[in-house]
Amino acid sequence: MIEEIDHRASILVLAALAIGLTLRAHPLNIAFLVPIAYIPFRRWGRGLGSPKDFRKPPLSAEVLPSECHPEGPLPLATNLRGAKGLAVPTIALLLGLYLTPTPVKPIPTTEFLTGPATVASVPNESNNEQVFDLQVGNKRFLAYAPKNPPLVLGDQLDISAIAKPPAENSPFLLTHRDIGTVDLKGRKLIVTARGPWINRTADGWRRQFADFVTTSVGKKGGDWLRALVFREGTLEKDEKETLAKTGTVHLITAGGLHIFALAFFVNLVCAILPIPRTLQILGVALVLTLFALATGLQPSTIRAVVMTIIYLSAYKFARDPDPLSALCVASIGVLLWQPFQLDLPGFQLSFVSVAALILFATHRAKPPKNAREFLGQRLLQLVKAGVILSLATEPLIAYHFGTITTTSIFSNALVVGVATCALILSTASFALSPLFPAASAGIVASLAAPMAGWIFAVSDWFASLPSAVIQVPEFNAYWLAPYYGAGLMLWRLKIVQP
Repeated sequence: MIEEIDHRASILVLAALAIGLTLRAHPLNIAFLVPIAYIPFRRWGRGLGSPKDFRKPPLSAEVLPSECHPEGPLPLATNLRGAKGLAVPTIALLLGLYLTPTPVKPIPTTEFLTGPATVASVPNESNNEQVFDLQVGNKRFLAYAPKNPPLVLGDQLDISAIAKPPAENSPFLLTHRDIGTVDLKGRKLIVTARGPWINRTADGWRRQFADFVTTSVGKKGGDWLRALVFREGTLEKDEKETLAKTGTVHLITAGGLHIFALAFFVNLVCAILPIPRTLQILGVALVLTLFALATGLQPSTIRAVVMTIIYLSAYKFARDPDPLSALCVASIGVLLWQPFQLDLPGFQLSFVSVAALILFATHRAKPPKNAREFLGQRLLQLVKAGVILSLATEPLIAYHFGTITTTSIFSNALVVGVATCALILSTASFALSPLFPAASAGIVASLAAPMAGWIFAVSDWFASLPSAVIQVPEFNAYWLAPYYGAGLMLWRLKIVQP
């Protein structure tokens, strides 16, 4: 593992930045600087002229053309030699200390708000309301508004309402950085200016998809697919609780799984068309950006989009794609943009999930001889991914929520692959519906909707088992370090020569 970190500066930078962001609240985190400093010292102590110091990067970061420079700029799968080996992580550490977020102070009493305001987040619609962040001057509030007129990110409003302090221990203080709540449901919304065109386009895409799947399979199946694809709040409370009990709630969070599946499909379509590779990457980037806007600009989604674009763009810099470096670079960008994300369970769970899949879900098998072997290999890979996701996330879930889902390994193994297929089939059918409306609706009704039903049926069965969820006592977060450290020690790079 040390040899792999040795060639990926982004890992050291991300680790140093994370330590800097948490050092004021958790001074003991300074102990984690020891392994970060060890790698540059280890390399520096060998001497800059040592042949080992200038060895080639590993296969996962191998240079494509032999005449290219061995350290292209992307995806930061490069060595930090000499003084840079200490200077760059040190700068990241100091930057983290500087960017450490300050606690949010809610308003102490009610305030009367009047005048211009801006929709500061993508509205999240439920059955009878839309919820979003409202920026009023330099203050940010959580707003509840009627479904009509539908709003988009960047809309300008003229409001007259009362802001109230948030509920005690409200999660929105941390996740949204809101200082109060505003109820606009009993008032007429006055939109003075619409948001940017790209936000309106993404919102229109999401609404058209909702109409398409609802028309094709009915309200219930449409609600399942809308929640699965676009993270819409269309599920009943008991359905969300069922997914949480079985450790499959990540399927409706529009995270890395959704981005990677969508990128795979769009990249496959672009590869068939006779267009240059650069335009193909731009096409994938545009679709993923619209998807991120349509699903609420969640940090996990943004990180997955950036990671995918970096991964696909590596060849432009004469580098073999390196997903681990791409993940770290994208995470660095998210933390520089919103440093408080590091403390959120969502960021931690999504990062650990993607990192675990990158490190352990690599499936090396002989080329399939027929379609049966191909499907068998893919099925085995999906089952393995479900097991890895459960092992990677359960300790964090136990720490943050005080529960362990005993059935998550089995439920994830049975539904992750199905969810991926349902996501690809439903989005592909929607894209083709203008050309083949009947066939597209038939695919959704006969394949995508039953797959979504399978996900909820499996989750419901596992949730009904006795001891499906076990309560665990509160424990110190430092107990997570040996668990994940042991996992990293077990990892070995798998190299397959052509």
